[in-house]
Amino acid sequence: MTSNQLSILTTIEANHGSCVFNTAINRMLSKALPDFNINFLRALTPSWYAYEVLRAVKPQPKIPLYNFKRYRRLMRESSELLDIEPFFSLGRHRYDQLMEELAYRKKDALVVGKVVWDIARIWQTPTFPNVFWLSEKLPAVKMAYAVSAHRTDMSLFQQYKDDVLRILSSYAMIGVRDDIT
Repeated sequence: MTSNQLSILTTIEANHGSCVFNTAINRMLSKALPDFNINFLRALTPSWYAYEVLRAVKPQPKIPLYNFKRYRRLMRESSELLDIEPFFSLGRHRYDQLMEELAYRKKDALVVGKVVWDIARIWQTPTFPNVFWLSEKLPAVKMAYAVSAHRTDMSLFQQYKDDVLRILSSYAMIGVRDDIT
């Protein structure tokens, strides 16, 4: 039995890209880190989840139920293929409480994967700091994979620049998926 615990905080079945990403990162990390027990934490605010669901089930003119059927299939396949911990709700919690909860779970490594690091005022995106900006105080090894800050408001970023630098300097690895990030 493995004792090393790695959790990936991501948007589990929010959209087709998330499902493909999560399956791929699970396979990659399972091969690269065979001594680790890898699981996923659902990490979506209620507004972001609603946005993704509405986007996923939006009818297409010629095949109205296509998106809905695809979304149901992706949710089912994600639950069958991935070890997903119960819904990790962000709606009621403050950043400090979320970091305490992650510390309590005693993970050896935490990965934020395929998430948005936007610092912006967008209704579906969580405000900074949020659970995807893992605190430098967490004892786990922190990594980021395929993150993006493509919609960041640079004037708002300036207000948080020191906090961003402090948090990011505690990550062991950061992989981005676009040039602006």
